[in-house]
Amino acid sequence: MFGLPIAFTSPWLLMALLSLPVIWWLLRLTPPKPQEEVFPPTRILAKLQEKEETPAQSPWWLTLLRLLMAALVILAMAGPILNPQESSLNGEGPVMIVMDDGWASAKDWETRRNTALALVTEAKEAGRTVILQSTAGHENWSSEPLTPEDAASLLEASESIAIEPDHAKTASTLPAKIRTTNPGQIVWLSDGLAREGTEELANTMRAANTATALYEADTENLIIIETISNEPSELFGNLTRAESAGSQEVSVIARDLKGVVISRVNAFFGDGETKTRFTFDGPVELRNQIARLEVDTARNAAAVQLLDDNNRRRLVGLISGEKYDLSQPLLSPLYYISKALEPFSDLRRSADANVTASVLELINQGVSAIALADVGVITESAEEQLSEWIEKGGLLIRFSGPRLAGAPQGNLLPVDIRPGDRNLGGALSWETPKSLAAFERESPFFGINPPRDVVVRKQLLA
Repeated sequence: MFGLPIAFTSPWLLMALLSLPVIWWLLRLTPPKPQEEVFPPTRILAKLQEKEETPAQSPWWLTLLRLLMAALVILAMAGPILNPQESSLNGEGPVMIVMDDGWASAKDWETRRNTALALVTEAKEAGRTVILQSTAGHENWSSEPLTPEDAASLLEASESIAIEPDHAKTASTLPAKIRTTNPGQIVWLSDGLAREGTEELANTMRAANTATALYEADTENLIIIETISNEPSELFGNLTRAESAGSQEVSVIARDLKGVVISRVNAFFGDGETKTRFTFDGPVELRNQIARLEVDTARNAAAVQLLDDNNRRRLVGLISGEKYDLSQPLLSPLYYISKALEPFSDLRRSADANVTASVLELINQGVSAIALADVGVITESAEEQLSEWIEKGGLLIRFSGPRLAGAPQGNLLPVDIRPGDRNLGGALSWETPKSLAAFERESPFFGINPPRDVVVRKQLLA
């Protein structure tokens, strides 16, 4: 008003300032001169000295002060607002607020919600209804126009949802809602990230033939944890940030099931880089205790990764009952077993060729499984230790061979084995070597074609 950064909620009350001249006239008004009556004792009173004199009119400064007080009262009743903001709403009819309320909105959810509440307040002052549209799926948000009071209650009780906003689904359902409610303005509170369906959603709002406003969030310090891999020598993961400008160092914290910090490592983004890698290189026993990884400075669900059994490396003990021949590894009974297990497990081999000593050593190391490669005779002491370990959850895997075929006992086997073996394709056999059959549908290897050059020449029969 008059070029000043001030506005009034009730500007019509400023008309009362026109009454200031009348108030000034009333303050200057003096009572009529009294009539004079002859009264003899008046001569005596005339000789008395007056101590106080009542002025015929109020002093000018007092009149000015009273006028200033009256003007201030009028200005206060008009509701002055310092630095008033222009209204964010345009058009007429319902106001539709489209909110990205997924995981990326968690870091500034309070600001996002306050922005929506400010829009609702403006709609209330303008006498307009409000339509709330969630892109992440707030089920309690009605598709019908709401009163500003009801819309404010829903917003105050809402929180961001730790899922990905579905812009494609929102873009497909929004046209029908726009035709039904006919909003006067659409306001999109975006999280600032582009994903599948984002461009389609923007085009849908632009094609609504109504005023459209976009509030795009700041994506600085928006970091997520992507792939996690627990390898034999280290546990590593990849970090991705939304903004590539400037270098940035972040801290990744590893916690156990009780929330205790196990380790903390730093990762560095170079200027122009959006991806980097962090590494925990502690012992596998310590890495297997990690149940939660989180980026210290990022406040969103994607900056947290929960680890389960699939992320832990299992300790597997290998026993063959003979010394490991480094000069001829291909002849070792454990060679192919090791090659099959190395990508998924941490292998423990006993340096002792004695089976009993090897079993005790591996159990003390806390292995989850023990593989016996063609071990025939198991001593009573080793059998007791293995049986107790199996009852506590251990897994014993036995591979057959000439030693197992010639063993006089059948303990620690899923079935009883017939003595001796069956030759296929020998000089005294009517059978020919058998190839591998196709895997059954129930088998975890279903769909893999067995190699044709692999044949079976000997069998152990139950």
